[in-house]
Amino acid sequence: MASDIRRQKIVDIVNEHGSISCVDLSRIFSVTPETIRRDLASLQEQGAVIRTHGGAIACIEFNMLPSELRKQEHFEQKLAIARRAASFIDEKDVIFLDAGTTVSLVCEFLPQDREIFVVTNSSECVAKLADKENITLISTGGVLHRKTKAFTGENAMNTLKSAALNKAFISAFAVSEKYGVMDSNVDEASLNRVALEKAAEAFLLADASKFGKIAYINVCPIDAISTIITDSRLDKETIASLERIPVTIVLADSEPPAPETET
Repeated sequence: MASDIRRQKIVDIVNEHGSISCVDLSRIFSVTPETIRRDLASLQEQGAVIRTHGGAIACIEFNMLPSELRKQEHFEQKLAIARRAASFIDEKDVIFLDAGTTVSLVCEFLPQDREIFVVTNSSECVAKLADKENITLISTGGVLHRKTKAFTGENAMNTLKSAALNKAFISAFAVSEKYGVMDSNVDEASLNRVALEKAAEAFLLADASKFGKIAYINVCPIDAISTIITDSRLDKETIASLERIPVTIVLADSEPPAPETET
């Protein structure tokens, strides 16, 4: 069997079963484990699978939709998550907002009666906040990735490294208890990693559909996150397991409404 045909079949098997060992693959294809390891190394370079000690696990096929289309997926949950995230922002906070579609919705709910400093690599956040007089807006600059509307590159990285952040709000392409917070864009993942290192508190905004999946690039382990804001579709077993790490879980669409102030 030609190596390219064997490798495609390996991808099909890994995607079907979620994971498989080198030993099992070598038996299936009647080749040596060394040949399988070379196959897996090549497939990982392509982003088709993720190698593990002794085998491989499935990698979500990454076909990035434009941000406007991605925003419509689970929109009500994302809106609730964004609203709840904004409630954690206090007077004089210096915050980072990444270029995720859920994070960009936070801009709609930022309090207008507080002075806030926003550092962002999202061109969408820049557009939404440009006229907000109470917000000091710092764009990272850099090279624009048009599909995600994210600025990346050396200039963006240098701006972020010089920032002193109270809170970072990041998104994820996938979240796994074992493999942590993951993305499928190396440059955006690198920026988020720096933001998490700089921030006193780290918030992950991820709707329930992102959990229990695998993506290609690891951003950070779960214990690097202070608070995960998600929605009530996330199963109780996963919530309990995450809380043992420990990390605070906030179900945005199950939170009681804020009490109304008397006028």
